[in-house]
Amino acid sequence: MSASVVANVERTHNSWRGILARSAIAYVATRLCVLMGAAVVAAQKIVEQKLHNDPHPMNAVSWLVGVLTTWDGQWYFQIARHGYPTDVPQNVTFDMPEARTAFFPLYPLLVRCLDAVLPGGDVLAGLALNVVLGAGAIYLIGLLARDLFNERVAYRAMLFAAVFPGSFVLSFSYAEALLLVLAAGCLLCLQRRQWWLAGALAALGTATRPNGVALIAACAERTSFGGSALAGTWDAIARPLHSPTNFLTGLCIVATVILCIVGWKRRLPWPIMAYTATVLALMLLPSTVTARPRFIYTAFPLLISSSAWLADDHDTWAVLYAMSAAGLVALTALYGFYGAIP
Repeated sequence: MSASVVANVERTHNSWRGILARSAIAYVATRLCVLMGAAVVAAQKIVEQKLHNDPHPMNAVSWLVGVLTTWDGQWYFQIARHGYPTDVPQNVTFDMPEARTAFFPLYPLLVRCLDAVLPGGDVLAGLALNVVLGAGAIYLIGLLARDLFNERVAYRAMLFAAVFPGSFVLSFSYAEALLLVLAAGCLLCLQRRQWWLAGALAALGTATRPNGVALIAACAERTSFGGSALAGTWDAIARPLHSPTNFLTGLCIVATVILCIVGWKRRLPWPIMAYTATVLALMLLPSTVTARPRFIYTAFPLLISSSAWLADDHDTWAVLYAMSAAGLVALTALYGFYGAIP
């Protein structure tokens, strides 16, 4: 190998290491944004405690943890602690402990395994696990973008994925971080024609959240075919201050349309497009929970397309990152105040 080739390889390696280092800094900064959003909730709750003279007040750390483990997180911890129920009554609702059967097993299984190793309890284990999984997801998204385009696009894709408002879920005790790692790993393996590993990661992915066929079949009688999303969007336009849920739905629909247009302009390989289309379909089909930032976030290849399509305009990207960071803080606070937006 000639000296010039060796020098080029070393420059490329050093360039990629620098990109990863800067992306890691961005990931840490965005996790601080999530904590800022949770801190807003904690401060408000402490003020309410003082106003009502709560005899058993919680401290700021407890409120912060409460935000990061809200709603789905509580169900996952119930599975990690007690497993699944042996008997599920008919017409089970979310007010009943048996409702944890609606959640898939891989994430709580990993939490239980990590809890056996780390001190501090299963809550600490679950949050620590997602810090690592979130970093892994950003890294794998970067690798996929680099394989599809180049290092410049990979860098922008990692930053965009880290700061995208839906990325708050990487810091919550939800299963999306695990799903993103497995999905990005699977798509990367498909791109590299590593079929067996891609299949194994896909199989594991089905144990984190419902796969396409199973979810469509299970929800066939509770499907609106996008009607709920459109109704919520129209309500947000007609009465923007009436419902924060519908307002968020409207924003998500607009963001989805924009991302899909960009994704069509910079089309990715068909296996990746098929994954993205399925994720978006599953987001829009149900008549209950519809378009949400964390669901859009799982369609992460659209972020790669956007990173490849947008011009190398530093001002444009600076505005986009700033708006996304503000949205990340606001969305975390919103989830904290409302528990979870249905």
